[in-house]
Amino acid sequence: YVNNEASQGGAAFEDFINRKELNDIIEPKKIDTVDEGKKLIQNRKYDALVIYDEELDGKLQVVGSDYNQLGVSIVKSIIDTYSSSANSFEALGKIHAKDFSFTKYDNLKEEIITVSGKKPSAIDYYSVTMLVMIIMYGSIYANFAIDKSYYSTVGNKIKSSPVRLADMFIGEGIGVVITIMLQVIILLLVSNFAFGGNFGSSIPVILLTAFSLSVVSTILGIFACMATKKGLIGLALLNVLVPIFTFLSGGVV
Repeated sequence: YVNNEASQGGAAFEDFINRKELNDIIEPKKIDTVDEGKKLIQNRKYDALVIYDEELDGKLQVVGSDYNQLGVSIVKSIIDTYSSSANSFEALGKIHAKDFSFTKYDNLKEEIITVSGKKPSAIDYYSVTMLVMIIMYGSIYANFAIDKSYYSTVGNKIKSSPVRLADMFIGEGIGVVITIMLQVIILLLVSNFAFGGNFGSSIPVILLTAFSLSVVSTILGIFACMATKKGLIGLALLNVLVPIFTFLSGGVV
């Protein structure tokens, strides 16, 4: 909340908003400027900003976020209760002054700050899930690449040739990583331009993370094939592991 008034009304509001009875409902924090409060709301640190300014029409203003309507409603109800009480005391003061004319004040002004651009949509969640699953299912490429180049008839010919096995594994791994990264780039482009998916502004970080996961996925596929010594058995193992790893790595199904 913002309260830069040194008047009796400002002191009364300060005393009300910091009452112990309200501590279980709200967590008040005093700040210096309205702009600071709006930034806190946009960053989802707080649900609402209460402004007490005697120069405002009605003295009180609630700035709320559309991200948590329930929290804003609670704050609005509390401030509305305070406004009603303040009006009652003001009316009693006028009665004692023998002035029986009453003026109705709209002591609460509400303003909404939208954060809809920051809320992930369904297509955003789906795009992230597909991104993670494409990377993880890339392990199947590595599984069959090693099965063909090491355990099949072609693999027997390669092993009898002067080609070092380390070079063969590295070459197959690089090919799989490049294939996965091409699919990642296509997914990012299609999700963004065709469906409006929002991956944020840190695309280089996303690509670097995707590359790291592609390397891990490729190693996983090689391990599955080497452990089972059969491409089809490795495939069955990966079909179990990939959905689990997708969930653990942030995919939302």
